[in-house]
Amino acid sequence: MDGRLLNISESLSLALHSLKILVGHGGVLSAGEISRRTGMSTNHLSKVLRRLVVGGVLSAAKGPGGGFFVSEEQKGRKLMEVYLLFGPPLLDNGCIYQNALCDRKKCVFGGIICQLNEKFCEYFNKTSIGDLS
Repeated sequence: MDGRLLNISESLSLALHSLKILVGHGGVLSAGEISRRTGMSTNHLSKVLRRLVVGGVLSAAKGPGGGFFVSEEQKGRKLMEVYLLFGPPLLDNGCIYQNALCDRKKCVFGGIICQLNEKFCEYFNKTSIGDLS
């Protein structure tokens, strides 16, 4: 079983909420301030923010008054890019098995997994980081 079913990890959720906070703020915020606003530990948040910076969907400013911000270019990036930084891609067939055991019409889950994956992908592929504001 491959198990690539829609999975929103705590790290992904924290990443999306941090981006929403930053886009709404419109400027630079420290990890400590984002931590305070999300209620998450600064240590965990710092790892998530680092992954976002390395992935190119978030920028960091060093020095006094430094912190994190979303550039205008980054606001155009799709949420799917953020999702892929934190987990494997969803399977195209919507089944939790690499090689689907049944067709979509006879799915033991009644097709709900396929529908959820399709809706999720549709939303994350069309919604940009800037849309989170």
